[in-house]
Amino acid sequence: MHGSLPTSHLKVVRTLAGFGPAYFEDFVLPQFYGAARVDRGDDEALAAALDDPIVALRLFLRSYAFARRGKDRQPLSDAASGALKRAVEANGPDALLKGEDGEAVWDFFVEECAEQRIKPMEQLNRGVVQGMVELAQEVYRLPDQPSICTWIRVAIENRGELALLFERIVDIRGVGPKTASCFLRDVVAVFDLEEDIPNVDRLIMQPIDRWVRSITLRYAPDIHDEDPVDWVLAGKAYRLARLAEVGGIDYNMGCTWFGLKQVRRPELLDAALRAVERD
Repeated sequence: MHGSLPTSHLKVVRTLAGFGPAYFEDFVLPQFYGAARVDRGDDEALAAALDDPIVALRLFLRSYAFARRGKDRQPLSDAASGALKRAVEANGPDALLKGEDGEAVWDFFVEECAEQRIKPMEQLNRGVVQGMVELAQEVYRLPDQPSICTWIRVAIENRGELALLFERIVDIRGVGPKTASCFLRDVVAVFDLEEDIPNVDRLIMQPIDRWVRSITLRYAPDIHDEDPVDWVLAGKAYRLARLAEVGGIDYNMGCTWFGLKQVRRPELLDAALRAVERD
C-alpha cells in the first residue's frame, strides 16, 4: 500500500493525523460537554446525557446548525438554544418531543431574535431550526433510540449504517452536506465508532474545509481535477488516510488543527508542509 505515496508524503499525512486528538480535545469535546452540562472527563455522564433528546438537540443547535454563518453564528446559536429552552419550559420536554412539528421552537426563536435585535431570517433559518426539532421528534418515536445521538450510535453499532443517516440530515432545509458530515464525524469520534463503519461510508466523515482541501490536493494521488467537488475530495482524503495507515477522522481533524493552530494563514501552508516533509 505504501508504494502509491512517496515516503515524505506518508510522513506528512501521519504527522497531520497525529494532531487529530488535539483537535478533538480542543474543539469537539468542549462542545459536547458544554451541551451535556456535565464535568469534563466524565465519559459515563457524557454518554448518558447524549441519550437525552433535548441534550442532543441542544448540541446540534448550539454547535452545528449555524457553523457556516460567520459573524452571525454565535447570536443565532444563542437564539436557537434559548428558543429550545423556552419551548421545554413552556410545556415540558415530552410535549415537545411527542409533537408533530417544530413550530413552537421556531416561534420562540423569532422572539429570541427580537430580544437580541437580530433578524430571524426565516428563509435561511426556519428550515434548520424547525427541521431539527422535527427530526428529534421522529427519532423519539423509534424504540430504544430517544435522541439523535443515540439514533446515530445504534445505527452504526447494529448495522454499520451511516449513509442513510447522512441523507436524512441533509434532507433538512438549511443543513448542508458539510454541516451534516461534521456532526456525524464528531458523534462517531465521541463514541469511538469509526472502525464499525464500512470503508465505502467513511468518506462521509470527511468535511472539507480550506485546510483539508489544500492538503489533500497536494498529497492525494490520482487527482486530475484542479478543483474537485467536495464529495470527490472526501473520497480522496479518506483514501490518503488509508494509504498512510491512519484513521480518517484523525487525518481530517488533524489537517484542520494544523491549519488553525500552526499555520493560521493559508498563504503560509505550502512552506509549513515543506518544513514537515524535511523534518
